[in-house]
Amino acid sequence: MEKSQKPKNLLFSIDFEDIRYLVPDGFNYKERLPDMIGVFLDFLRRHEAKATFFMVGNVAERYEVLVKDIIAEGHEIGCHTYDHKPLNFHTKQSFRVDMEKNLEVLHKLGATNVHGFRAPGLSLTAATSWAYEVLEDLGFTYSSSVMATQSAFHGWPEFGKGFKLVNDKIWELPPTLLHNPVLSIPFASSVYFRFLPGLISKWAMQNSFRKGEPVISYFHSFDIDSEQERFMHPGVNNSFVYNFLMYYRRRGMLNRFENMLPKDVVFMPHNAYVEKYLAGIKLETDNVIYPSYAVST
Repeated sequence: MEKSQKPKNLLFSIDFEDIRYLVPDGFNYKERLPDMIGVFLDFLRRHEAKATFFMVGNVAERYEVLVKDIIAEGHEIGCHTYDHKPLNFHTKQSFRVDMEKNLEVLHKLGATNVHGFRAPGLSLTAATSWAYEVLEDLGFTYSSSVMATQSAFHGWPEFGKGFKLVNDKIWELPPTLLHNPVLSIPFASSVYFRFLPGLISKWAMQNSFRKGEPVISYFHSFDIDSEQERFMHPGVNNSFVYNFLMYYRRRGMLNRFENMLPKDVVFMPHNAYVEKYLAGIKLETDNVIYPSYAVST
């Protein structure tokens, strides 16, 4: 393909979770999830776009009508565990039980084709890679659960750049990283996008598209919530610095993201990308890194 013909595929996703479940006395704080999901849905309607919503099971149970509305609008539904516990707090067996419960909830709400998984906190690492066996057994075809760089929490830098087909069964699609000697972070996702200057994120997105690579992007409802009450967020090890970043530059975030998108960007749910570009690919060796640009033409 000529450069001008390379598709500018954006795999946009929202982690459907309610932070109040994870905070002591969290339900004393205001309910914010429905309003923020509404903002994301308006954004997607404006772009006539479909996205992937990775859903926490106990939150989906609480917001059945909202979940059914998301399904009715044609968005993909994926699993984000039942109670948003990172994989390092699970055993292989407890993870299986959790995922079966997650799937049961989503199926009852009308999500009949659940193919994808995202680990809470991108906590799929070499130490928790047993999760792939569970995902395979439960019929999943892809995961987007690896932070393929150094991280203060759950990084897996040895994973490498691009996509990987694990055991010839599960595609791992890590969020797209900005790669340079100073920073290697998901430039189009969550707090990382909010932290980076917009020009850097825009350059990184353009660079990925120029090479024909898709951009995998994820956000949470709190990423756009400038009115959320202040509290210590879970998973930041009680660090005031990390907690500050959790609130940093939320106001106008979605507008900044929208303004850096090229006019010819193509939104794709994760499973649609897997089916269009990756299905049927067989690698000669298990666990070989497969660069995303190699299948984007």
